Amino acid sequence: MDWDEAAAQGATALVEGRVDEAETWWRLAADEASGDPDELARLSFSLFNLSLVQSQAGRFDEAEASARKSVVVAERLGEPFHPMLGTAIFGLAMVQAEQGRRGEAELNVARSGEILMAHPGINDPLIAEVLILAGSIALERGRHLDAELAFRDGCAIRARLFGADGTDAASCALLFGQLELARGRPADARRYLDTGQKMLERGVPEGHPLQAEYRRLAALLERAERSQTP
Repeated sequence: MDWDEAAAQGATALVEGRVDEAETWWRLAADEASGDPDELARLSFSLFNLSLVQSQAGRFDEAEASARKSVVVAERLGEPFHPMLGTAIFGLAMVQAEQGRRGEAELNVARSGEILMAHPGINDPLIAEVLILAGSIALERGRHLDAELAFRDGCAIRARLFGADGTDAASCALLFGQLELARGRPADARRYLDTGQKMLERGVPEGHPLQAEYRRLAALLERAERSQTP
């Protein structure tokens, strides 16, 4: 089996939530790419995806090790603004953010964004996710305006690429709902959460993580609304 087939199988399994199977395929992809100096980008990309899988499984130490290996391999490409280096650094930032290490994550998000934004167009889907993560970290650190600006830019790219409905749009609606809750504006939060709920009802399966995130935010909103009732 060659790298292309292993990577395709790994990507499909990851999207479909078959974590164990995805890990097997991405390990195989990494094995196929290792040892060949002409395959550094593929090796780094395989390790990046392996880190995503391990992070989904809650194995953050392993995920960080894979992410750091991905960065090291990408650095061997010898181009400081190579898109794969930006991708690998973003992978490390995601693992750090998952562990609550916001300071480290924010530095790596900024570095990743600087690299990827030097190559707009083909990197736009990943640039959107970099902006969303930057906004999420800013929100957690209480910087609401920074969060709003990052969410707006990231969600605008998502809408341009994927349309104004569906999973990505629903995710953005929930992000803005969370932001308005943090600002103490339950009425605005209600508007965003209601929009997100309608999008979720139009085709996002019940077991999808966004459904759980909607329920979490809806419970927070209900408490906020009750606290404002005279």
